[in-house]
Amino acid sequence: MIASPNATKPLQRRVLIVDDHPDMAAMLARTISQVEPRLQVLSSNGGKEALEQVGDLTVDLLITDLMMPEIDGLELIERLRERSVGPPSFIVLITAYDVADLDDKARRLKVDETILKPFPPGLLVQIVRKALNQLDTSRPSRPEHLPTMQ
Repeated sequence: MIASPNATKPLQRRVLIVDDHPDMAAMLARTISQVEPRLQVLSSNGGKEALEQVGDLTVDLLITDLMMPEIDGLELIERLRERSVGPPSFIVLITAYDVADLDDKARRLKVDETILKPFPPGLLVQIVRKALNQLDTSRPSRPEHLPTMQ
């Protein structure tokens, strides 16, 4: 049997970064892009823009700020959960504020990690690696992850 050229190609994972501060979104995107070459990093400057940007695309990892105008991070997570393609497989919520009941809300929305600003970039790198490891050991969710027929 001849192996398909795609048989050894690592799975590409899609990461969506959402922060209403463009400099923060850009810094997060740069940091994440350097973690792993198989990441497709999308960056949005708010929840509304993020929803428009991803459309019906599957998101493997969502990293979102909590406090944003129009659509905050919690509402963004809820809306992404309602889509027909399903919710992100791993969710990271970033906040600079101590919000009442945030832990309960995050647990209800199945947020995997919550990070308080300011944080060292190395912490985000560790979390992204943890997320990728979990994604790689779980069953792939996108059709393009199905094995190639040989």
